Amino acid sequence: MINLNEILKNALDKNCSDIYLSVGANIFGRINSKLEIIDEKILNQDDTEFYAKEILGKDFSLLNNNGEADKSFSISGLGRFRANVFKQRNSLAISIKIISLDSSKFEDLLIPSKVFDFICNLQQGLVLITGTVGSGRSTTIASIVNQISRKFSKHIVTIEESIEILYKHNNSIVNQREIGSDTESYLTGIEAAFKENPDILIIDNIPNYDVMKMILRCCDAGMLVISSIYANNVKNTIDTLLEMDSNNIYLRNNLSNIIRCIVNQKMILDKDMKKICLYEIMINTLSIANCIRENKTKHILPLMQNGVKLGMCTLDMSLIEAYKNYKISRNVLLENITNKELAAKIILNY
Repeated sequence: MINLNEILKNALDKNCSDIYLSVGANIFGRINSKLEIIDEKILNQDDTEFYAKEILGKDFSLLNNNGEADKSFSISGLGRFRANVFKQRNSLAISIKIISLDSSKFEDLLIPSKVFDFICNLQQGLVLITGTVGSGRSTTIASIVNQISRKFSKHIVTIEESIEILYKHNNSIVNQREIGSDTESYLTGIEAAFKENPDILIIDNIPNYDVMKMILRCCDAGMLVISSIYANNVKNTIDTLLEMDSNNIYLRNNLSNIIRCIVNQKMILDKDMKKICLYEIMINTLSIANCIRENKTKHILPLMQNGVKLGMCTLDMSLIEAYKNYKISRNVLLENITNKELAAKIILNY
């Protein structure tokens, strides 16, 4: 049996972002968004059960009740990892995400400096970092937290389903709370934040309307809240939040007042087949606030197109800029852009 540490080290050496362990299969890793065999060892039931017990420890019993269990863990000399162990076809499978501990890699996302500085200097309100699975949302939030922690003296509290990245205090105090071990739920964690008096509250997900209402309360109380949801673009981000409440007049009115910025991100492959992150960015203005309040989110896109001086951009604009700078191929541009007619004109000129 291959030692778990050897599997993890091998994956790190091959620059994997994820590792997949399943009975009857080779050991797979995800490299630049593609699955590749990183070890030809065929795993059996004893292998995956042994790895699951090593990862979960005393939490292994949760598998019997829930059918799955999450665990974040660190290994000295290797790094930090997040594992999901789950039952499938009467056996155990494991998905492991590799989490970078190298803060210098946070800058690889290249979030526009104007927007980055705008977010880091905010005192109150709501900032949303959104995207699909694997779009780098956690890394973007980590880069913001690290910058604030270095630059300012703040009390930062995080409420996380599973702690991925460990923060240093620097000039700020960063207290990280994990659901299940440090607090019962998002709601109890956010409620407790009113007694903990943070300047900044980091919430890694907004699972329902009750949590959203608590976030609105935090913003009204003067906190800066940075959170995240799964969404394909800025409009989808706002629509997803508004759909949490069928009678969303209260939510529309309050969200339009407290939202400060939405950064939606998408990972694509560049010409060297390496992942790069592109952005769609909305900075709240009076016009955009009116669109949210009046439930006219379809009008937000043209306002973003005209808000370049404020740091706003659409995904199409980011794609075109990447293509003009020879970072992405013609095929990648055409696969991802929504305005195909515009793409054709750009291609003719470059």
